[in-house]
This record gives sequence, C-alpha cells and structure tokens, in this order.
Amino acid sequence: MGSRWSVGLAALGNGIAEASLPSISDALTLPVDALLERLGSSLSGLSSREVERRLEVFGYNEVAGRRKRSLIIEFLYHFRNPLVIILLIAGLTSYLLGDHESAIIVFSI
Repeated sequence: MGSRWSVGLAALGNGIAEASLPSISDALTLPVDALLERLGSSLSGLSSREVERRLEVFGYNEVAGRRKRSLIIEFLYHFRNPLVIILLIAGLTSYLLGDHESAIIVFSI
C-alpha cells in the first residue's frame, strides 16, 4: 500500500474496505491476469453486477460543477493575497498622512 497511486475507499456495506490501484511500474510489470485481478476486472471488462455495484459505491464518473460565487465575494476574493493587503494599508496610510500622490500610485498598482 505504499504506492503513490494508492486509493483508500470507504466501506459502504458492500464488502469494500480498501482497494489500491497498482503503481505504474506494477502495471507495466505484472502479468495481465494478476493486474486484472488487482483491478477487479477481466479481459472482457466488468460484469453487469460489478458495474452496478461500483455505480452504487462511487456514483457516475462526472466532473463536479463549480459553485457560482456572488459578485461581492468574487471581488473580495482578490484581496486574500498578503501583498495586496500590505499595498492597501500602505496606500491608505499615505492618503491619511496627506501624501495623496503616493497613495494614488500605490492604489494604481
């Protein structure tokens, strides 16, 4: 299980406690029968029963959709970088101390 490609699977009452994908080197060096056994497959593919079981356990192979953020959250998201925060503080400090030109330069960055 020390493989870089190991995948832990949650037990969902179907007898699956844990499984691992073979590492790339294992996949290239294992005999076909041993590789298919590790993958839980056969030369003819998965049985209908195995397909149904895996669909129940893992669901469909779909890309998860991105949640749409509100416009305000999207705007504020750009200010999470510490360098941006430092520049905003520097610009605000310059403005409050009366150095409006420096504040404009810092804010334009």
